Amino acid sequence: MSAIRPLMPFPPRSLDEPDGVDLAVRLWRECFGRSFLSGPARVLLEQRLALAVDAADWDRAALLLEAFIDSWALAATVEDAGEAWREGAAAAALAVLARASEVVRLARGWASLPHGPWCLPDDRWLEAQVANLTVAPAVETLRWGEGRLPAGVRAVKSEQLVPRRSELARALARGEIRAVLVRGAVPEVAQAQLALGELRLEGSHQRALERFGLAGSELDPHGARLLPSWADALGPAAAGVSGPRLRARCEGRFLPGPITALAAGRPQRVGYLLWDGPVRALAVAPVAVAVLHVIDGQRDTDAVASQLGGPPDQVQEILDELVGLGAASAVG
Repeated sequence: MSAIRPLMPFPPRSLDEPDGVDLAVRLWRECFGRSFLSGPARVLLEQRLALAVDAADWDRAALLLEAFIDSWALAATVEDAGEAWREGAAAAALAVLARASEVVRLARGWASLPHGPWCLPDDRWLEAQVANLTVAPAVETLRWGEGRLPAGVRAVKSEQLVPRRSELARALARGEIRAVLVRGAVPEVAQAQLALGELRLEGSHQRALERFGLAGSELDPHGARLLPSWADALGPAAAGVSGPRLRARCEGRFLPGPITALAAGRPQRVGYLLWDGPVRALAVAPVAVAVLHVIDGQRDTDAVASQLGGPPDQVQEILDELVGLGAASAVG
């Protein structure tokens, strides 16, 4: 019978699948590449966003809008991040992959793991991966396998956190373990929260595990302390070069927003500038996106203004702004 490796742990540290079915590798290959994030995922997110807006489900709409916007930068960075993770368990790479997983989850309509940001494919996806096997394990086995923990991680049920507080803190302080996986929600009562705080104080990887799940326990000590975020991977676009004829350096979309207004149920028509690279998306006036759609490397300011039916001096101001933002640059 072919070997079957479960979905977890994720992300995989290797993409080899020589002698059976590795569900983590299959999930990676299907959903964590440029082609999926820039294609099917983006289509699904836009469809789900429209449905959420129509249903006045504003909190979900805001999450979907942010995911849709992030799909541009993620599509450009996820494959390099995956390589960096497999080569050296880089903390910055894990932050990118964690955000990619959240976007995949929202696009596919899947659940998330109880620990960390990793998406949890539904039963249908899991069963499809082993459909050709004569004997397939139960779905829960496909997800978790034997439930083994990485070296240096100890698991405890949430109701045992307070009674075992001293034991766990001592093991962390001595370096016998790096982190504690708490199974179940930690109660909001003071004793439980203080116990969790002590684990975070003593455990070199406790916060990394809470943010990234079991993958966080694989980070080097510096990365576990630093805990970079997805936002840290993004920066501003380099300014363009002014000239008589401009071309677009990014994509422009009209979307309901901004994110905070959408979450509050007060959406407006907003323009977004979206780069195919590790660049922060920018919300702009819709007219800026309208201008971006017209510049083609051939039209000068007067031609752009004529196409839009606006005054040339105002159009030039918008063109200058787009150049300064790195959204447009001179041809040649």
